[in-house]
Amino acid sequence: MNQRCPSTCPAGARRRARPSESSDAPSDETATVGRAVGALAVRQFWRREARDLEEAGKLREAEQAWLRGRDVGDAICASHLAHLLWRRGALSEAEAAFRVADELGYPAAPLGLGSMLERRGALADAEEEYARAGRAGFPLGFLHQGYLLERRGEVAAAEAAYASAAAGGIAAGDFHLGRMLHDRGDDDAAEKAFRRAADAGDSDARDYLKRWLKRRQR
Repeated sequence: MNQRCPSTCPAGARRRARPSESSDAPSDETATVGRAVGALAVRQFWRREARDLEEAGKLREAEQAWLRGRDVGDAICASHLAHLLWRRGALSEAEAAFRVADELGYPAAPLGLGSMLERRGALADAEEEYARAGRAGFPLGFLHQGYLLERRGEVAAAEAAYASAAAGGIAAGDFHLGRMLHDRGDDDAAEKAFRRAADAGDSDARDYLKRWLKRRQR
């Protein structure tokens, strides 16, 4: 009868288990999945913890919880941390937090980063971040890009940015597009843009359209 060799046997006399016979050691794939699941659980824990603290009005504690989540690589925690810092007026810290959120892959981070850059007067950098947000699927970025372009006299580029915002469903994009079309004398296209904005619920567009149509009827 074959018996397992006790641990005192010489190493060469022991029966070596084949890899297929070892059920205790996890495979590399299993270990990788286990680590990923564990990391996800940690990130989700800090998200819940921070949200609960924030809802309870414990903003300092919530900030620390968002920070802990960010430090384990959670992009959502990084973004929430940036917004919380922004709300309490810590703008330089908020900008840094938006940059981390961006590095971690949070898709809307360029929009917040653009706002921070615009506030401190870095308009060229802000414009670039707004455009990046628009290209990432956040058309509000194109609207803010349009504001900056128009402010520095880039009329054609601003019109294109407003058109991109409008195409993404931003009613204010159509309103500002209508303004620019009217300014360059394309009243038919301007009226269409104003109507689209008004139909989408833009109150400024409704008021502007009423006044403008009255002037045209005189």
